[in-house]
Amino acid sequence: MKVIFNLLLCLVSFSGFSQSDFSAQVGAIQKLSAERGIEEPVIFIGSSSIRMWKTLEQDFSDFPVLNHGFGGSEYSDIIKYQSELIEEFEPSMVIVYAGDNDIANGEEPSAIAEEAGIFVDGMRRFAHGAPVIVLSVKPSIARWELKDRYVELNGLLEKVAYQYEHVVYVDVWTPMLKRNGELKANLFIDDGLHINEKGYEIWKNALLPFLSR
Repeated sequence: MKVIFNLLLCLVSFSGFSQSDFSAQVGAIQKLSAERGIEEPVIFIGSSSIRMWKTLEQDFSDFPVLNHGFGGSEYSDIIKYQSELIEEFEPSMVIVYAGDNDIANGEEPSAIAEEAGIFVDGMRRFAHGAPVIVLSVKPSIARWELKDRYVELNGLLEKVAYQYEHVVYVDVWTPMLKRNGELKANLFIDDGLHINEKGYEIWKNALLPFLSR
């Protein structure tokens, strides 16, 4: 299993998708979380929608949460830093949000879903089989023209989660839409991409039932 995972990781690393250097962000996250010394944390990892969740501890006050989001990241980046941001902290659960930037940067939904599978499979090694929650990609004003690609990706992410034990897909796309399918515009900050406190309230309500099990 280790050999297979390392081979898959190499394929992701040289796939030509996100090659950003997030080492400074990751190092800062490691340092801060290590100083807190939380045992068996619930780790939230992903792109800026996780990083900017400023009320995370308040929203999940009954759980030992750590925010390991780093802005601009894609699934390939999260895979690259699984050891530093997950294994080191021996989590009791991992919640991942990615795919948003991946689609915006031109990656195909099928390729992203494959990377999501690599990430989830890596949890056997890096999180010793801890439960994983795969969040759907959210809609947004700024990227609404990519709606169909996001919907396709979400369907594939749900299928990925279904293939594994102790992995759950949580839909945050649907509750961010009106009944007629239009976007709830009041859920976003001025950039039209990132969500405000009302948006995070929806995410919290979608996640709480699964964290409480």
